[in-house]
Amino acid sequence: VPIHFVGEAESPAGKAAGVVIQHQITEVEILALPRNLPEFLVADLSRMDAGDFVMLSDLELPEGVEIPALAVEGEDHDFTVANAIHIREDQGEGVAAAEEAERLLEAGELAAGEVSEEEAEDEAEGEAGEAGEAGESGQKEGGE
Repeated sequence: VPIHFVGEAESPAGKAAGVVIQHQITEVEILALPRNLPEFLVADLSRMDAGDFVMLSDLELPEGVEIPALAVEGEDHDFTVANAIHIREDQGEGVAAAEEAERLLEAGELAAGEVSEEEAEDEAEGEAGEAGEAGESGQKEGGE
């Protein structure tokens, strides 16, 4: 059944700058008789603060509903449903990535003209994508 997330905007984490609430799973397998089968389960995030998480065992289950994964012994089966994490200002692309590269260059961690591993991977993916697009457009023109 699907999991509906409520209270995210009202939560301290939802209001905090630099905090992102991630929905780790959006549906869960349940065990219930047809008469007890809910349309969805609710994950209440209204009290969530930065660094907090909601586990499968935190979900309030209607009467007659069980989550089979929780019946298995051990914490390995109590999955994270949602968590609130701090994001760094320098995460992302564009200006932030350019500023990070400049900082690395100034710190001597990156030589002039050298590309970081992450940038090299991004460039390789971009070139592969462009080559594929060129091949596709050539096929379209040649096929007409």
